Amino acid sequence: DKVIDTTYLTVKDLRDTLHSVYGAGTPGMLVHIVSFGYKFGLPPAADLVFDVRFMENPFYIPTLRDQDGRDPAVREFVLGHPATTQFLEHLEPFLRFALPRYEEEKKARLGIALGCTGGRHRSVALAEELARRLHDLWPGEITVEHRDVDRSEVRT
Repeated sequence: DKVIDTTYLTVKDLRDTLHSVYGAGTPGMLVHIVSFGYKFGLPPAADLVFDVRFMENPFYIPTLRDQDGRDPAVREFVLGHPATTQFLEHLEPFLRFALPRYEEEKKARLGIALGCTGGRHRSVALAEELARRLHDLWPGEITVEHRDVDRSEVRT
């Protein structure tokens, strides 16, 4: 048994103490990327939320409507637009700057949420692409969740 006097410890100090006593576990902060639909509400565990509804919506293309952002045709449609390219050109350097600083603050998990109207097309394609790009610049674990992609409600 170990006894740690937490009387004068900050949360960061306690975390450092626990890591020194029990080991740090998985190296690097976990980055969890979630796609979601605004019509279903924000993900409560999101630290950073990016609204991608400014991008053209594949829902209005009949051949793409019933597919989702993991399908090659939808992915190509979403990622092929100049607005998407510019968005990623701004987002990637921001995350390159911010992720190490979140980790320096001893954050164990960072939630990045990307939202479109229904959480089926744009946000899904961008979450997958962002995860792919982060693997090249972030040493910690990266997970992806598509919260609303399989909702049976009317898709928009």
